[in-house]
Amino acid sequence: PDISHECQAKIPECESDFRFVNNYKVTYLGRTFDPNLSLSTFKWNVSSIDGKPIRHVTFGWIGICCIEEFGWEGESNVESCVKDEETCFLGIKSDEKFSHGETREYKMTLKGDVPEAVNSVTYALKPGQRLCHGTTTGPNCTECFD
Repeated sequence: PDISHECQAKIPECESDFRFVNNYKVTYLGRTFDPNLSLSTFKWNVSSIDGKPIRHVTFGWIGICCIEEFGWEGESNVESCVKDEETCFLGIKSDEKFSHGETREYKMTLKGDVPEAVNSVTYALKPGQRLCHGTTTGPNCTECFD
């Protein structure tokens, strides 16, 4: 299913009230499974619609999934699971900047036949000094999947 989540950029403070500014979007594109390699791949579009360029993107989840790969098409330098000190989110972080009006496809590849679940992934986008975060559909990591 094609599920989009509008995201409001916010002043970057952890566990605090936030002031809303616009305009970023995360769209879940779907899941595929390769039975030969036993790998599940989840994809999202991240768009900077009408705001400052995005400096980095963090995708996180709760559970025990084993990440094989994460990043946008063409990206090679992705940090492993870390706490992003600027956004206070724990997850896989991509520090490749992108421009106003640009959309990038991010993919997360996991070991096993991992099903999808609604609102199972948290994301944080960091445009300039602001923070944009929300939840979207992604892997159901509540148990190990073969």
